[in-house]
Amino acid sequence: MTARDELIYGSPVLATFLARWEAAASACARFEFGIRIQVGVAHPRESVRGNLSSLIPLTSCTEPEQARLTLCTRARNKLLHCELDKLLEVLQEADPTFTPPRLTKRVAIGDGKIGDALTSDPVDVQDTVSRDEGFFGWLLEAAQTGMFERTVELLDEGLSIANARHTAAQSPAP
Repeated sequence: MTARDELIYGSPVLATFLARWEAAASACARFEFGIRIQVGVAHPRESVRGNLSSLIPLTSCTEPEQARLTLCTRARNKLLHCELDKLLEVLQEADPTFTPPRLTKRVAIGDGKIGDALTSDPVDVQDTVSRDEGFFGWLLEAAQTGMFERTVELLDEGLSIANARHTAAQSPAP
C-alpha cells in the first residue's frame, strides 16, 4: 500500500479532494521547475520568491506581467502550505470576479461529542482562517468551488509569461 493509499484508507473523505489538490500541487512544481531552469542560468543560488522579474531576464516584461508572476509565487506558497483562505485572497486578487459559492460549513464538536455539532451554529468555511480553525474544511471548499483549478490556470499563465520573456531575451535583436 502506498503512502497515498494509506492516507485515503485512514480518512476516506480525502478521496473527494486529494486528486484535485495533487493536480494543483503539480502545477506548483511545473511553475517552480520552469522558473528554476530560467533563474539557474543567471542566479543559481537565488530562491524563487518575490519579484521574479529581478531574477529572470524578462525583457519587455510589463508591470502587469510582473505583478502576475508575483501572484503566482504567492499562490504556489499558499497552496503548498495549505493556507487555503490566503490562497482564495490571491485568486481573487488575480481575478476580482472570482467569487466561489460558500458550500462548506464548519460545526463545533466541542469535546468530541457529535451531539455538540447538532446544537452549534454552522459557520461558512470561507469565514474561517485555515491556520486557526484547521484546513480540512478548506480542502473540501477548495475542491468544490474550483479553487484548485483556478490555481492551475494562474500558475500556467505565469509560466507562459516567463517562458515568453525568457525566449524573447534569448532571441537576437532584429
